[in-house]
Amino acid sequence: MPRIARLVLKEEKAVYHVMSRTALNGYVLEDVEKDFMLNHIRWLAEVYFAEVLGFLFTQLNSLRKNVLYLCTAK
Repeated sequence: MPRIARLVLKEEKAVYHVMSRTALNGYVLEDVEKDFMLNHIRWLAEVYFAEVLGFLFTQLNSLRKNVLYLCTAK
């Protein structure tokens, strides 16, 4: 079932929480890949005029997955 559309007020600032998990088994994001991802997030924030409020790269040991949590505002 699709999600209900959000109410968007043009005068109000919106905050979004984004979570992404890798699909592959194992820890595929090493320091080089994390640096690339950080630079890519910065670039996208500039392109879309968004403010990155915080982010976290972490590894779920039980699932052997990399997870990215990102909080942005626009």
